[in-house]
Amino acid sequence: KSTARYSLYTDGASRKDGRGGWGFVLFCDGEEILYDYGGKRHTTNMEMELMAPVKALQSIRPGAKLTIYSDSKYVVDGITDHMDTWIRANWRTGGNKPIKHKELWETLGHLDCDFSIKWQWVKGHSANPGNDRADELATLGVGTLTDGDGQ
Repeated sequence: KSTARYSLYTDGASRKDGRGGWGFVLFCDGEEILYDYGGKRHTTNMEMELMAPVKALQSIRPGAKLTIYSDSKYVVDGITDHMDTWIRANWRTGGNKPIKHKELWETLGHLDCDFSIKWQWVKGHSANPGNDRADELATLGVGTLTDGDGQ
């Protein structure tokens, strides 16, 4: 059985003109082993924050045990605390409004089941090397400017 420790840092970025980017970096036992980033012309920060872990998990072999670090409480709280409630409520909020980015949440939920994941919020811009690297990649992603989701 592998005792490797995988740490995944994800981040999203957006600009006032609607451009956005996502980025992730995967570490194994403290060594960077994989990273990627991408962008979209017309998006929101929330969409990019969600896109980052989706893209990351799509890039990793299912079954891995990892800790995912995000500076987005929207993502961490959504996947750990709110997802089941949203599903039971047919993807609607307590105010009966549709959940934003439903398709990304559904994809993230399915991917979450394929791994053993501990979700962890980390304060952004606080000299955390993994989070700083993910932020740097998300900023690079703003410059890629695809009109799709980067696939």
